[in-house]
Amino acid sequence: EQSKPKFLEGLKKAQLSVMTVSPQSIASIAYKRGCHLSEAARLIARIFMNMGMKYVVDSSFGRLLTLSLSYDEFKESQLQRPIFTGVCPGFVCYAEKTHGTLLIPHISCVRSPQAMMGALVKDYLA
Repeated sequence: EQSKPKFLEGLKKAQLSVMTVSPQSIASIAYKRGCHLSEAARLIARIFMNMGMKYVVDSSFGRLLTLSLSYDEFKESQLQRPIFTGVCPGFVCYAEKTHGTLLIPHISCVRSPQAMMGALVKDYLA
């Protein structure tokens, strides 16, 4: 179950809580409220920090890191093959379940921006 009460319950139990926010979320809220991106980012951070979050971070750094590592993987690949990647962590699960051996050899080894941010948060903030 994913719900606000479950979220708040987990937040209370957490020793350290970090919220990662995507640029798309910030842009959507800025558009809806008719404000600048930086104002929307501050609003989001304030809301989550008022709920008890210790840190609120933007996933843009994870996106840049993923892009850089994906380029390196492609450049260093000795195989003449396409490399599939996506920002949605569910992509690999979908590919495995629907196309199995056809797509698995072509899936990038680089983590998604969300997973990259999770690893960075765990290593540097936890």
